[in-house]
Amino acid sequence: MPRRDTQFQLEGLKQGAGRTCLVTGGSGFVGMALLRALRAEGWKVIATSQKAQVPSKGVKWVIWRADDGGVPECDWNKIDCVIHAANPRVSSRGIDELQRQFEGGVMATRRLIEKAAKHRVKRFVFVSTGDVVSPPNEVALESDGDYAPQSFYGAAKACSELLVRSCESILSTAVVRLYHPYGPGGDDFLINRLLAAVQAGREITVERGGGILMNPVWIDDVARGLALAAASDATGILHLGGAEKLRLAELVQLAGRMLGKSVSVTTKPASPPRNHAGDCRRARRCLGWRPEVRLKQGLRKMIQPLEQLSGGI
Repeated sequence: MPRRDTQFQLEGLKQGAGRTCLVTGGSGFVGMALLRALRAEGWKVIATSQKAQVPSKGVKWVIWRADDGGVPECDWNKIDCVIHAANPRVSSRGIDELQRQFEGGVMATRRLIEKAAKHRVKRFVFVSTGDVVSPPNEVALESDGDYAPQSFYGAAKACSELLVRSCESILSTAVVRLYHPYGPGGDDFLINRLLAAVQAGREITVERGGGILMNPVWIDDVARGLALAAASDATGILHLGGAEKLRLAELVQLAGRMLGKSVSVTTKPASPPRNHAGDCRRARRCLGWRPEVRLKQGLRKMIQPLEQLSGGI
């Protein structure tokens, strides 16, 4: 018999062959990469979006808003797995944003779990973020439970995590925390924004001590990890992060050297940075997942289009 942590890596084996996965937020940065990964593994896919999408092979699109008070309209009796990646975009820091994040984050997660349990969906994967914890050490472990979100978005994710984890006796659930995914199409995500800022010659401000510690992860590695989580029966918390850890200031300087740009970095005199790097040993052990794209390799993939736009090559 194959070992559990390698069973989905066997040559020719399709993890999701013949099964159906509902992906909320399918038109987003993570969602689009995930759809490709699921289809490559033989899943039938139903994906949600807030607006109509161009038809794509192997994907059925359903219009759904996380804050509309309902659940996606589809045949729930045929769904084997739900991957819940949809979340309202942060639009402000005002008190109205708290309600948006609660309705579109926490309440939507509750409705989806209830629907999945009622229709005996076999698997529920919640896509979360390292923003929910403040690790006592530099790197967050998958066993850490010290929730300390510092934003409405992080608080909604933390509440949703607790809801999902409390339902382990009802259906097979997993929480997957992402640690700074980056890649084509992720213009709203931190690494992409930093690269654009370096290319444009803008001054970059970091917290003292070099800024947050991070381990950025390439988007296709994220998608592959989520597809593995969908096919697995591993419960609890799983981290998906890159193999290399560095401070924000180090990443900015690295991007500057690769782009051939002089970078101006200023330091905030405020409190020391909260770290944002995750240990991924449990994901490796339970899913057989490892990031394949090294940081410099991923940055080169991102930098070439930036150079072309600026006429650098």
